[in-house]
Amino acid sequence: MRTRRWRLPVTDEELLDGMRREYAALPGLRLTPVQAARMWGVEPDTGRALLRRLTEARFLVSCADGTYVRADVARRLPPSGPAAVPHWGAA
Repeated sequence: MRTRRWRLPVTDEELLDGMRREYAALPGLRLTPVQAARMWGVEPDTGRALLRRLTEARFLVSCADGTYVRADVARRLPPSGPAAVPHWGAA
């Protein structure tokens, strides 16, 4: 179980559901692990672990610039340099 700074303790599954909802609501959302941890109020290691789980589930992909983007959105990204190239299945 993880604790967010601004509310009662939540489970990893609740955090993952919230992350999926946020990425679904904002298709162009690209976050680094540090940004994700800050956004969801968790420790950086927890943020990385949650992003890794969403990557393993093929919901997100890790891009060369260190950001994570929805997998379906990454497939439509125009090739505009190494930052846009997703690492399929990488964490």
